[in-house]
Amino acid sequence: MACGGCGKKSKPVATKGENMKTDTGILLEYTGTAANTMTFKGQATGTLYRFGNNPGHKRKYVYAQDAPGLLALRGQFRELKPEAKPEPKPEPVKTENTTLETEVKTVTGEVEESPVEVVEPEPLSVRQLEKVVPDKSPEELALMLAKEKSGLNRKTAIELIEKAIKAGG
Repeated sequence: MACGGCGKKSKPVATKGENMKTDTGILLEYTGTAANTMTFKGQATGTLYRFGNNPGHKRKYVYAQDAPGLLALRGQFRELKPEAKPEPKPEPVKTENTTLETEVKTVTGEVEESPVEVVEPEPLSVRQLEKVVPDKSPEELALMLAKEKSGLNRKTAIELIEKAIKAGG
């Protein structure tokens, strides 16, 4: 596209979305004092870059080949390191019967704590309890009774477990 002056064709002005990919470019910030937006030509690629002291033109990506030439303009530019975006942490899957416990790992003598999600099984129905209670030890029955009382607190289930405890497990 001609600029309208000499009739020669020039390379288009580089913009982040069209000609510049952030993974192949260098991020520069304009540090000059000019109030107006200025056009700079990359020596290596001939690409035109618009920089100025306003938010839209203050920071731009330039081709890596053009960066040394622009940085050589003393007092005009400085290289910026792109901000690293933190990777999002996956959300734990939450269910009604989920508890969070801490697992302790020993790594080269140091203790490191990390959360571990423990998913408890669904509570057994009274019919299912009737089948498993006879096979349980007194300690297991006491634990089942405590969980039942602190959880669903079903009268029939509590009576069934208490009856098995009295019978001796």
